[in-house]
Amino acid sequence: MSNISLLASAAIFRSMYDNHKDIYDVIADFIRAYIILNAKWAFNSTECTSGVNETFGFNIPEAIIRSCLRNRLKNNDELELNDGLFTITDRFDKGNDIQSKFNASTDEFEEIKKKLIEHARKYAVVEINNDKLLSCFQNYLLNKSVPEEYAGYIAHFILKHENETGFKEKLNRIEEGLILYAGIQYSPDLSELGHWRSDLVIFLDTEHLFSATGLNGVLYKQIFDDLNALVLDVNRAKRKSGKISFRYFPDTKGEVDSFFYAAEKILENNSSIDPSKTAMINIVNGCNSRSDILEKKATFESHLARLKILVEEFDGYYEDPRFNVESANGIEGLQEKYNHEFGENVLSDILKRFTKINYFRNGVSKAAIDNVAAIFLTEKWLIRSVAFSEEVYEGKGFVPYATNIEFLTERLWFKLNKGFGNNPIPHSFDVITKAKIVISSQFNNKISDEYNKLNNKFKRGEIDEKSTALLIAELRRKSLNPDDIDYARLDEAINTVSDALVENALREKASLQLQAREGSDAKEELRQLKISNKKEKAIPIKKKVRLYSTLVKFLVYAVIPVVIVYLITIIYSPNDTKLSLVFGCISLVGFIIATVKCKAINGIIRRYAREHYKKSLNKEFQRTSR
Repeated sequence: MSNISLLASAAIFRSMYDNHKDIYDVIADFIRAYIILNAKWAFNSTECTSGVNETFGFNIPEAIIRSCLRNRLKNNDELELNDGLFTITDRFDKGNDIQSKFNASTDEFEEIKKKLIEHARKYAVVEINNDKLLSCFQNYLLNKSVPEEYAGYIAHFILKHENETGFKEKLNRIEEGLILYAGIQYSPDLSELGHWRSDLVIFLDTEHLFSATGLNGVLYKQIFDDLNALVLDVNRAKRKSGKISFRYFPDTKGEVDSFFYAAEKILENNSSIDPSKTAMINIVNGCNSRSDILEKKATFESHLARLKILVEEFDGYYEDPRFNVESANGIEGLQEKYNHEFGENVLSDILKRFTKINYFRNGVSKAAIDNVAAIFLTEKWLIRSVAFSEEVYEGKGFVPYATNIEFLTERLWFKLNKGFGNNPIPHSFDVITKAKIVISSQFNNKISDEYNKLNNKFKRGEIDEKSTALLIAELRRKSLNPDDIDYARLDEAINTVSDALVENALREKASLQLQAREGSDAKEELRQLKISNKKEKAIPIKKKVRLYSTLVKFLVYAVIPVVIVYLITIIYSPNDTKLSLVFGCISLVGFIIATVKCKAINGIIRRYAREHYKKSLNKEFQRTSR
């Protein structure tokens, strides 16, 4: 039978584990399947181990296979053991349906592989090697180092197909199966599951200190909280066992101090913030003075203390040269490995940290995960890559000096025998969460690189302050937060952030400025047009109001006096002399002049004319605007 992919086997492992709830039972089923599929009716433990691993893509230690053969199959009378040779008996269970399960799992995985290749071919800007892509896919799910380009395409593929029926479940089944499989590799004695044997100090890198306190965002804090919950389970165990504690090195504290000092300077100089630095944004937000930054730093340190994350005070790491990991040959070998991309001082600093870890381990690294005394927890790619380099890593059974939080959470989860039943599953186990972190981290690294280029251009005078501010705002808008991935921009996230961003943003700025000018001119033109229309519509109304005012004045100053004179003549008596009539009229006119103010009358006339003019004008505008 041809080899079955490890990923397909992992999915079956996970499904069977659901039913059995015992790792030995699951492995025993794989052994039965190997015997049936390969018609192996007599074999020794070494041959069986090799056959199981080769058939299913595993790398399970012989001690575990031997234990299953003895304690499961032999004790069930399915096998007999004579002179180191196992032979099957009549009671051997040949009804194993694992073949059909593998066929279904292999078909599922083949479908996923086909879709991945098609996806990469569609979105890749350069030709992708299919074999390398599939190998990277397996390493990606195994939490091994994967070239950035391939990791980006894989994460993009997963997020693009997230809502496809059954897709997420299939991948999570593979992922969880791999967690179980990897746990077996790092736990040679499965009878010790549920028990943590020795003390372990986890040294946290800077980003994990920020994650622990929530400065890196909600998702990263949840992932750290998952690990911390497992640590608390170990430390609260009633059975006598080892303890796990969190520490950080003094040089890590120096990095944290520098980070908060940089926050002070940003506030003091009103500088821009690298859009990819979530922790810096969260520190500076809401701060108005240096004292506000210092208060946030005090809160940060207080939070670490509550979590019992303390600074390591010991500094005598180089007292015993046996534990020194750093060497001139090692640095030279690493420089060649990375094509001299990193300086000696960078690689030397990494090896110095490994020396510290090796000191705490007392030189013991080939052991189970719960039997090494210290490990460095970091998400920095270079540190983890060096930890697995041949200059440092001593091969099978060697626990690396540095790892990431996903690896350690998986090992603790397996070691504590949590299973996938009623216990909440850590966030880092979910393939979608992992893809969000990968793609946002990669894209934000590109954003950070572009931010640094912009600052350098500004310092050299190649770009003005306003354009720099515009471009930084554009970079901030483009940055991706794993807490809230913008799925509409996924395609953009796998493309390189380049100088085109500068050109496009500046072109957009010029276009907006032109639109603003054109818009302003158009507004002024419209305003003048409205004024002109108002004036045109007001002319006939104004003429009409003036005519009314003239008529009213004529009525007041001409008609009314005539009427008064007429009335006087009517009441005139024949006995009255003409002289008395004249004096009467003069007295009446004098009285009118004394009591009636022409200025007041004119004011009243103007006021009523103005009100009539406004009402008529508003009425006309309302009529024409319908």
